[in-house]
Amino acid sequence: MQQKYNTICELPKRPKRGENLTQDFKRKIVESNHFEIQFLKDVFLNIYSFAFQPEVSLDSEKLIKERFNLYRDEINKQGIKRFCIAGTNLWSYDQKKDPIHIEKVVNGQKKIIDIKYIKTINLKQITQFDDQQSINVTKQAINAILKQIYESRNMKELFGKGKFYESKMNDTQELEDYHIAYLKGFRSAFCNGQSTPLLQIDYSTKLINTNTILDFISGFGQGLQKEKRLKKLKQELIDSSGYAMYSKRFYRIHDIDYSRNPKSLMEDGKTTYCQYYLQRYKIKIRDLYQPLLVHYTKKGQEIRLIPELMWKTGLTDQQKNNNQLKKILKPIVIVDPKDRQQKIIKERSQLEELMKKQSIILKSNSTTQAYEIRSPEINCKGEIKSYSGGCFEIKDKFYEQTDLNNWVVIYNDQDSDLAGTLINQLLRKGQNYGLNLSKPTHLVVDSYNSQEWVFCLQQNFEANGRPKLVISLIDQKKDKQIYQELKKYLIAEEGVSHQNITLQLIQNQKFCAIVPKIILQIHSKLGKQPWNIQKINEISNNIMIVGIDVYHKTVKGDDSCVGFNAQFGQQGYGNFTKTLIVDKGKEINRDVAMLLEESLKEYQNFNNKKLPDTIVVFRDGVGNSQINKLYQEEVETMKEIIKHKYNQKLPQFTFIMVNKRINDRFFSNTKDNYGLIVADRVVSSHFDYFLIAQQVNQGTATPTHYTVLENTTNWNEELFWKFTYYQCYNYRNWCGPVKIPACVQNAHTAAYRIGEIIKTHANYYLETKLFYL
Repeated sequence: MQQKYNTICELPKRPKRGENLTQDFKRKIVESNHFEIQFLKDVFLNIYSFAFQPEVSLDSEKLIKERFNLYRDEINKQGIKRFCIAGTNLWSYDQKKDPIHIEKVVNGQKKIIDIKYIKTINLKQITQFDDQQSINVTKQAINAILKQIYESRNMKELFGKGKFYESKMNDTQELEDYHIAYLKGFRSAFCNGQSTPLLQIDYSTKLINTNTILDFISGFGQGLQKEKRLKKLKQELIDSSGYAMYSKRFYRIHDIDYSRNPKSLMEDGKTTYCQYYLQRYKIKIRDLYQPLLVHYTKKGQEIRLIPELMWKTGLTDQQKNNNQLKKILKPIVIVDPKDRQQKIIKERSQLEELMKKQSIILKSNSTTQAYEIRSPEINCKGEIKSYSGGCFEIKDKFYEQTDLNNWVVIYNDQDSDLAGTLINQLLRKGQNYGLNLSKPTHLVVDSYNSQEWVFCLQQNFEANGRPKLVISLIDQKKDKQIYQELKKYLIAEEGVSHQNITLQLIQNQKFCAIVPKIILQIHSKLGKQPWNIQKINEISNNIMIVGIDVYHKTVKGDDSCVGFNAQFGQQGYGNFTKTLIVDKGKEINRDVAMLLEESLKEYQNFNNKKLPDTIVVFRDGVGNSQINKLYQEEVETMKEIIKHKYNQKLPQFTFIMVNKRINDRFFSNTKDNYGLIVADRVVSSHFDYFLIAQQVNQGTATPTHYTVLENTTNWNEELFWKFTYYQCYNYRNWCGPVKIPACVQNAHTAAYRIGEIIKTHANYYLETKLFYL
């Protein structure tokens, strides 16, 4: 019997589930996109390594395939008749333990391949193990089988493992006018179910701009100074993906190299990029002075790409704002749940027929047990009107009342009338909700220079002291620089809450209906609660709830911003928020965990030096492959901090990994799909669960996956479900449930504001305020 692989961290087991769930939960049957894999007999797959001379870039799938085609007959004669190349390995049902060495002379050059046997795995046996290494090997094996099957259907694996797309580009005359096309395909990947191996199948589309990336570069930022233009161009392209039209392959763009062009020599020091593409692909490059795009492989190898030969995936900002284009794309990218389910069922049937030939059965039953959670009660001083999807509207008094006696409104002298309209609305409607505003100080600027706006505020602060709030009125399209400079000055330097309102919003016919949302934001930024969620009696209110998330697309492009938000009490009566700028790729580290110590100090400030008896951490921005590293760097560090801080009686502590970027789907016959928990069949044998917290009005809802990495609480299983769902109602910028717990949404929003706009950390005075809403 094969031994179980060791894992670094031992994941906690699922706690007991209550026998009677009828009070807050309703059982429900849903269909999923997970189908059981069954092996009719032992299925042996052999893994081989391979090496070429001269060397071939292991990141170039097309070159590897071309080289293998040279030796295919000889490899077959050696006993490996059927094989598939996946990454840097060769997978085959045929076993050949003796090394294979083949030499050929092609165009006067000797070319060699060496193939070495590594090991044999029994798929039927290895799927019985649920440790991460066994799962990873099984995923690779199943992916190798699927790759063979999809290639036989003239589909290609693109842009990530398990994503297979048709080779033919789809377009219409309408899309051609916008230079847009799209690829259709499926994501088919192995996942480890609670008791059986499963294949997850999901329909997918990928939008492609048929204007080249060189066209995009040439037309970008017209009118900007060169240095500013190049900086903004890097921001736009880095971390986006390009589609190589000659190899039909996606590449992540990691940098733009202006020091080289197509006339530069490649790494061999002999061939220019122009010569290479002409010789290998019969492509003559037209623009010899364009910069090169840089892609880094997983092993750190640099691959330089020609913008002229690349299409950009996704939409540009201009295309995203084109309502006519959005209307054309809507039925392509937003798939109705019933249509999506039918596409998945049809795809499963096709895969079933082809997998049978390999002694693998793909069952059709996808029925899954689920639970609907009752929404929490929402409390405030006034009337609350409920809507579908768990949303609500506060009709009058907020839960907490507040007075605002010292605030400033700053605007251009040409916008005095709009400023008057805004202030009148805020004074009148604010009083209705319990936000009692005195008349503000008016600061009128006769310029659109951002530095003059900042200077005007500086003079006022020196003369009158720092106000509690600054409201700015700017043009959404023309005054982005003013917006950024005000945010940086007020949030980072002065520690003053800032509310920006665009002129376009005030001019909107529905502005009166929007004013309550502005009042809600202001109220929350001042540290007051507009509503309270229902407490869960079985959970202590002496609790601290932490959310951590990462924003990658920062201004510099080579770093990331980690957001950390701690909420105090189930109802979030207090907050502590901090951000860290870290090198990209180092988002998991002890410094992130060390913020727990600062949040505990702030909790004591709020609670007469008393520490929480329960700590719950929700950690987003991490994939399953990083679980061990996350546990070592952050979970263990937090446990050390807790042990040191508490001395004797330790608090209950749980650490939950949050994953939003998943392809799991659940389909039900009812229109309402919010408050849905799935914790059977499609989950692992450890402690994880899926939650659809918010109602989706178009397309198919994507659940959030929660995996518990550490748990010392005495909670039963459904308490975790209920607590997680209730926390989705605590986000102060939306009256209703959001996709993830409020602390994670706060962490994400703070990381975005700092990384994208403010570019430096918030002032200490604002760490206990929701300045980022």
